[in-house]
Amino acid sequence: MRSRVVLPDRHGLCLDSVVVDEELSLVEVAVHSAAESATCPCCGRNSTRLHSWYQRRLTDLPWQGIRVVLVWRTRKFFCRFNDCQQKVFAEQNPQIAKAYARRTERLGLALRCIAFACGGEGGARLADRLGIDIHPDALLREIRKCSIPTGPVPRVLGVDDWAFRKGQRYGTVLVDLERGRPVELLPDRDAESLKAWLRDHPGVEIISRDRAECYIKGATEGAPDAIQVADRFHLMRNMRESLIRLIQRHANDVRTAADKMNSLADGPAPESTTKSQADCSELPTPPERSSLSRQTRHQRYEEVRSLHQRGLSIRQIARQLNIHRSTVKRFLYSEGFPERADRHYSRQTDSCNDYLRKRWQEGCHNARQLTKEIRERGFTASYYSVVRQVAKWRQKGGATSRCHSTSRYRVSPQELSWLLLKADTELSKEDRSLKTCLLAHCPELEKGWRLATEFTALFKDRVGDALARWLDRAVEPSVPAEIRNFAKGLMRDASAVVAAITLPWSNGQTEGQVNRLKTLKRQMYGRASFDLLRIRFLSGV
Repeated sequence: MRSRVVLPDRHGLCLDSVVVDEELSLVEVAVHSAAESATCPCCGRNSTRLHSWYQRRLTDLPWQGIRVVLVWRTRKFFCRFNDCQQKVFAEQNPQIAKAYARRTERLGLALRCIAFACGGEGGARLADRLGIDIHPDALLREIRKCSIPTGPVPRVLGVDDWAFRKGQRYGTVLVDLERGRPVELLPDRDAESLKAWLRDHPGVEIISRDRAECYIKGATEGAPDAIQVADRFHLMRNMRESLIRLIQRHANDVRTAADKMNSLADGPAPESTTKSQADCSELPTPPERSSLSRQTRHQRYEEVRSLHQRGLSIRQIARQLNIHRSTVKRFLYSEGFPERADRHYSRQTDSCNDYLRKRWQEGCHNARQLTKEIRERGFTASYYSVVRQVAKWRQKGGATSRCHSTSRYRVSPQELSWLLLKADTELSKEDRSLKTCLLAHCPELEKGWRLATEFTALFKDRVGDALARWLDRAVEPSVPAEIRNFAKGLMRDASAVVAAITLPWSNGQTEGQVNRLKTLKRQMYGRASFDLLRIRFLSGV
């Protein structure tokens, strides 16, 4: 089927005809230029003297999944000026296509957007669904042809590392924190690379970074007049890690405080309890019920302690037992065997569990009646959630109602560190009681907790002058070693920590850009090289 239409085009082209070839699934659009003259690319002057013409076939965006080809009747002109070296030239229209191009500019723009958004393989699959036939490597070439946009030298620079391969090879990302855009991507994590970039780009006034030695050295030597700001997130995380290590070292004290809280929460057993209820204290706790796993872990704990007494280093022990170094450190620094905390799952009956336990011990074992009673008191637990709750008590003859409270206050060191750092107004009544009991039972942990809360208060109150007084108290011999070592590390970078307390800048924007970089890296399946990843990341598309 053939049809001919004559319409003007807004880019200076006139539409001559449209030919549809159903056999080839092809639409050919014939056009010609509406201009009477053309500009010489050499001298820049117009010419109207026609030399000849030829046809350019340009692939255009598809129509309804059908391939479209633009057949452009391109004219050649004589340059009528004798001083011009170009004697004959062809008319050009950069809005339609560049010289020697085989596709239109709008198709090239669509392919570049697809390539930047989806990469090579993913972009080729998306283009195929849109009716564009292109090879993945062609999309990667489109990315490499793009130039990286350049902007002004940032006044506030964010510096952070990113992983080519985690634990093996790292790079550095630089971000303009005021504009919220990436500035550069460095292929390594060396002080010399950061130093060289800062010297080549003078004008950086503030540098936000973490406390890595390479970045401290690079920023100090590359921009000695710039103010360095330690990242608040990493400071808070390092403080919490110190508190976690302190809790792990006092695992026995934590367990004793939890047992005390459990005995207070359970209270004396009622006289009407059955033998299974009375003997509940003799039933195994959750860690003891998984005795095989605990026994294996305890055996590994004894092996680590034994090898350490024989003089082996932490790295040698980790290699010999095929475990991580952090596990070896946790076993060595703990005063006793660190028990694992039970994993807690939220249930609909958690809010009304005390009432259900009370009614169960009073003799009401009907799940439907219990559901009716709790709903009258405003609870929203469903009938089936009540059935699942009382089924455990029914199976154990009521013993579970008292046994589950035995491990209710057993929490991991990570959870306990959050519990200690939170304000009392944000904690439940049980958590506040556990916190009070734990701090009263372990004076060293109580001292570390006070210093940790005072440190976080510095950032909330924006009091930079108080850091020196805090450091003086934190390095005293009576302070727990974990907090003392953390404070000694801060003393080597005290000016940057003071800037983190008083200035509003942090590495939050930089961390977001690192997350975006990770997404691009995984999207490329690790196949592309660093230069391609750099172009995609810095283009901001």
